[in-house]
Amino acid sequence: MEHSREGELILVRLDKGEDVVPSLLAALKAEGARGAVVVTGLGALIDVEFAYYDPRSKAYDRKTLKESHELLGLSGIVAMGADGAYQPHFHVTLGAPDHGAVGGHLFGAKVAVLAEFALRAVANPKMRREKEPEFGLNALHLR
Repeated sequence: MEHSREGELILVRLDKGEDVVPSLLAALKAEGARGAVVVTGLGALIDVEFAYYDPRSKAYDRKTLKESHELLGLSGIVAMGADGAYQPHFHVTLGAPDHGAVGGHLFGAKVAVLAEFALRAVANPKMRREKEPEFGLNALHLR
């Protein structure tokens, strides 16, 4: 992994085999960011675990893609939880070998070839995630 910070912008390069989510969080910590908004992400991923959240059942329908897929986009916000640890909320869009696209809530993935990300650091000391009672999700709070 390589990372660099210029003002609020943090650039991250990940190489083959690196775990995406923990690597991005490690880069944020190393660069002294309290939280971040994902500006962009691109590259190729394998072992992608993602899901659709069903609000009726209040559960994730998870799927894992073992083969390489193009990372067409990553969006999300990283905020602190009550325990002081980063709590990311990422959504991913992937390009399949048949040129179709799939996506959803990202739980984990590894880099297949390489991946590049741009994150904007957020310093708001009040930005945090707390359990939302109706659906049991870690919701973003700003006040």
